[in-house]
Amino acid sequence: MTTMHPEEDLVRTVLRAYAQSDIEPLMAHLADDIVWHSATIAKDPASHFGGTYLGRAGVTELMAQIASGYTFLRLDPVDIISANGVHWALCESEILPGARQDTIRLPMAIRFRIRGDRIAEVHVFFDTAFVARERAA
Repeated sequence: MTTMHPEEDLVRTVLRAYAQSDIEPLMAHLADDIVWHSATIAKDPASHFGGTYLGRAGVTELMAQIASGYTFLRLDPVDIISANGVHWALCESEILPGARQDTIRLPMAIRFRIRGDRIAEVHVFFDTAFVARERAA
């Protein structure tokens, strides 16, 4: 049996809580100087994601934007690869976008850089064109 690294356990805890609309574990473990890169380079108000967000205030802004356009029903880490404070999580998600009544399934890759017990940097990768197309459907 393998022992999970404490940082990997933190990643799993944050993802599990986020899938339940609970951002408290995430916010509690953010470094004050967190840098969050969300899916695309530019902020896109129509899609509710994108851009780079700095500090706790920036992440709070991003979480509010995402919550205003999407409900996460599932965010399950399929695999987590960890090395030198960097943790890549391959996740399967199920989201309810906007006013739609049906969900979409979306694979995501999320890269966490952790310093001590603080999340210092996050990069989120997913098919933004697919999400925009499904949101418009």
